Amino acid sequence: MGNRTCKSAGHADHFIPWSRYPVDLGHNFVFSHPGCNNDKSDLLEHLARWRECNLDAPAVLEEAFNSSGLVHDVERSRFVAVWAYEQGEQSRAHTYLRKGDFPSLDGSWRDAMAGLRAVAETWPDYDC
Repeated sequence: MGNRTCKSAGHADHFIPWSRYPVDLGHNFVFSHPGCNNDKSDLLEHLARWRECNLDAPAVLEEAFNSSGLVHDVERSRFVAVWAYEQGEQSRAHTYLRKGDFPSLDGSWRDAMAGLRAVAETWPDYDC
């Protein structure tokens, strides 16, 4: 993903909402436009973009997290994302796509997480 310029102030938002997983891990934060963050509330969202920014090349973020003292664990973040989206799919949870657009979660999220589910299943010690 290329660098983008932010034209206004934003929020640090929990990608997996605090109401679903109340742990502050660095890889679970995303930069969000304040209006979008308010509209999203505690819904799941933007899985493909989050994976690209936070999981596919985590070294840059890990360096920033280490230098700022922010706790992070990319493997746990992967596990939690797969777990949260599986739970959301089973319950047909509404997701945030864009302002006013809250579709029910279906199995299409799996394409964005291709290959991560099998990995997540190898982490039995993580108690979510």
